[in-house]
Amino acid sequence: MGRTRSDKVEPAPEEMVLKYKDTGKNEDGPSVDLFRADFSERFPENSPWNIRLAEIFANDYAKNGLPFGQLNNVTNYFLTYLRTLQTTRRKTATTAHEEDAKRNRIRKRKKSVRLLSPLL
Repeated sequence: MGRTRSDKVEPAPEEMVLKYKDTGKNEDGPSVDLFRADFSERFPENSPWNIRLAEIFANDYAKNGLPFGQLNNVTNYFLTYLRTLQTTRRKTATTAHEEDAKRNRIRKRKKSVRLLSPLL
């Protein structure tokens, strides 16, 4: 659906996900043009947005004539993939947070060393 491995995964806009959750109308949900996952829930496979997203993926997969045993398997594989993406996003966010914390500690240490150096 246009994404490559090196692309950063952009989540679906939260307000759209909430609207779809309230209305349940397909026109309010994901589409081929707005193909982004909902990572707001702990288990992305339980999100109504992601379930609809998996259906869109499976239909597009079948339309393109790609091999499959059963359409349900394609949907399940896709939802499993979303869970993997969510885990990767969380790890990346944690790593970025740790890097920021490390930079802050170094900056504070440099300031304290500068303040103490005239006294030495």
